[in-house]
Amino acid sequence: MKHWDYWCIMVEQRFRGPSRKDDHMTNDEKHLNTLATCFTVFGWLVGIFMSFPLIHVTVGVLMVSGVIGDRGGQRETRDVHTDFRGGRVVQPYQEEASVPTGPAMETVYAEPDDPDDRDERVFQGVGWFFIVLGSMFVLLGWTCAIFMMVTAGKLRRRESRLFCCVMAGIACVSVPLGTVLGVFTLIVLMRPSVQALFAGLPSEMLAPPIPPVPPASPSSGV
Repeated sequence: MKHWDYWCIMVEQRFRGPSRKDDHMTNDEKHLNTLATCFTVFGWLVGIFMSFPLIHVTVGVLMVSGVIGDRGGQRETRDVHTDFRGGRVVQPYQEEASVPTGPAMETVYAEPDDPDDRDERVFQGVGWFFIVLGSMFVLLGWTCAIFMMVTAGKLRRRESRLFCCVMAGIACVSVPLGTVLGVFTLIVLMRPSVQALFAGLPSEMLAPPIPPVPPASPSSGV
């Protein structure tokens, strides 16, 4: 435990600088302040790391807007000729629409099922997938980062011990830094003296009661 106290003091002085208040702080207060500093740094790291999916969102927007993968103008130009069938003129590569037949010659146009159009729809679908999935990851990561920084503030003010315990458990999911931080936070928060700090009571009030001394048995006499 002496090594843990040493590292807590070193980290606290590194980020906040030496202070005269440190001479009057207990070990529990120093540990809580150090954990608050670590939660602040961890929150920034989570926010920065979870910003990388913005690249996927950007690529998805470019795919949907047609900036990436635009094959317009690259399609083959086909010669147009006519074919007389039953008094109608049918353009090639176009499906015939059902129209009443008659002696007059009519021109029928129908949109073909172009393979290039199908590829373009699939391409845009992939773009929307990047946008939705990337946005979900960014939103989840930034939310976790904000909650980590809120936890740091509550640790400094000794507020909402249950909330801090829940966030420490969530931090354990982020291996390995979050796991180490969450485990040490839970160990510190489970101390009776730390519970007294969060309750605003002297640490002695939450100490286990001293069992009463049993009365001495009367001597049997001689």
